Amino acid sequence: MNSELELRAVAWDESRLDRLRDAMPELLRTHGVSGAAIGFVGDGRLQWAEGFGTSTAGVAISADSLFSAAGLREPVIAALTLALARQSSWSLHSPLTDVAPQAPDWGPVARLTPRQLLSHTAGLAARSTAPTPSYDAAPGAWQPSGAGYDLLVRTLEAGQNMPLPLLAAEQLFAAAGMSDSRFDAAGNLVTSARDYAKFLQWLLSPEREAATLATLLGVQTTVARQQGLYWGLGWGLERRADTGLTAFHWGADPRFVHLALLDPVRRRALVVLTNAENGLGLLADAVAILDEEPHTLFDFDTDGAEQ
Repeated sequence: MNSELELRAVAWDESRLDRLRDAMPELLRTHGVSGAAIGFVGDGRLQWAEGFGTSTAGVAISADSLFSAAGLREPVIAALTLALARQSSWSLHSPLTDVAPQAPDWGPVARLTPRQLLSHTAGLAARSTAPTPSYDAAPGAWQPSGAGYDLLVRTLEAGQNMPLPLLAAEQLFAAAGMSDSRFDAAGNLVTSARDYAKFLQWLLSPEREAATLATLLGVQTTVARQQGLYWGLGWGLERRADTGLTAFHWGADPRFVHLALLDPVRRRALVVLTNAENGLGLLADAVAILDEEPHTLFDFDTDGAEQ
């Protein structure tokens, strides 16, 4: 990614946005989703944010309605980790013992690095209730692990002597203008479509160092080469010969599915938050209205990942 490409800020096509706005009520009905919220970043600004439908309790959804972000926390934690590394004596390649020298002895996992945890290449189990997650595969290959992110959060908290909610508020949320977002004590992100779009806008802002996006979106490992899918730091990466790179991430649990997309070349992004587990079809149809080219990320089986 070079500086020439990074300056090509492009707005979303307003006619396509209008089509999506008109289609949303029918998409909600078709896919059995009661409510969704959308945020778009284009041409260096928050281009559109709106809510549709209702919550499961019957309350109207707006662009400021709060959702549990699930896996959409990962790009935020990656950006926070990079910011802290640049202020500290450790790097993304440093062992966790350097990130938090005063932390308890976590055994073999203490030699892992933030880069491995952020790129899901540490080989840790997908989920763990133990303070120290166990290995599920040899380090190096892509092995989705929400437990690895939990370990990284505990390391950052110990190294900075500050809980994640305060770290994120001071180091990231304030700068990005995310006044409604917060991490809870368990490390889960609560946010709105408008606020998460502000985070994406902050990432794409010309004020960010060029190295920030280059670091976060640099290929760390291969996920599915035939589908053009790779993984960076906190982001999945879809590479297409025609349009270049699209960064993506899911947010899902048994109650909902979310999606964030980021186009670093045209400096535009979107986030769609839904309140139903069958929201995947809605997400695919919504993106198809905006972009006629197929995305292989919708064919990718993310079973076992912290989505």
